[in-house]
Amino acid sequence: MALRLLDWTKSPYVAAYFALEDINKKECGAIWAVNEAWLRGHAARLICESLPQYHHVLERDFEGSPDLFKELIDLCFDDLSAKNGLKCIVQVSPKRQSRRQIIQQGCFLSLADPSCTFLDNLGAMNVPESARFFHKLSISPNVQAEGLMALNHMNMERGSLFPGLDGFGQSLTVACRILTRAESPYDGMKQDLESGMDLGGTVD
Repeated sequence: MALRLLDWTKSPYVAAYFALEDINKKECGAIWAVNEAWLRGHAARLICESLPQYHHVLERDFEGSPDLFKELIDLCFDDLSAKNGLKCIVQVSPKRQSRRQIIQQGCFLSLADPSCTFLDNLGAMNVPESARFFHKLSISPNVQAEGLMALNHMNMERGSLFPGLDGFGQSLTVACRILTRAESPYDGMKQDLESGMDLGGTVD
């Protein structure tokens, strides 16, 4: 089943956590970053040019006004579909945010044509400058343990991102899985402590 809404976050740390958590040993993870103002402006222009009923608002400053863009999407969301032949990506803001969305600084990107993939909708926007405003950062599986541990020290783990017993349980599962994987940069310190040596002395 094609999903129209994609979960995104405004926090690079939250994005890094989910990218690192999902890495397997054979494939790189990835963080996608988009310039929010550019996406608003270009998506609004495509919508207004493609759908005649919105031609009259084409010259408005959607790029510089998130509230104005939200009003446009509230009006035209039901008109965005494959039957109109429009492919693009638009930011969608829920009327109310759940506690989890607030904690994760969550937002949604919506596909104008849900029958096509995210990359197909992005590619259809087809403007030379898009490469400057959409970026993909690949993450090697070799840094998974180190990255997740560093984020954990910032309280960026499932127990805090998913408040409640389910999140706490999932955090233990992730921790156990990571400890059985690649060697951690903290292993050397752990071995020193176990042998009675600390940074400058002994452990009594």
